[in-house]
Amino acid sequence: MDLTPSERAVLAQIRDLFLEGSVRSYRFSVLTGRWPVTHYDAYRSGFVGLVEKGLIAKGFKEQSFNITNAGMRAMV
Repeated sequence: MDLTPSERAVLAQIRDLFLEGSVRSYRFSVLTGRWPVTHYDAYRSGFVGLVEKGLIAKGFKEQSFNITNAGMRAMV
């Protein structure tokens, strides 16, 4: 699967979160807290791209997200 640079960057950050906690569901604020303010828009578009490709799924009211099975495979 071809990923844009921003999608790869966000997926790497999600992989780091997973390796730290070994859970598949996270609050969106935990992820965005890792984003530099100057790159927020690029990372946000990467996040949206990952959702569109089915690698992550948005949770309730976009306050959380889940790593899908396809997302787990893409992180390897």
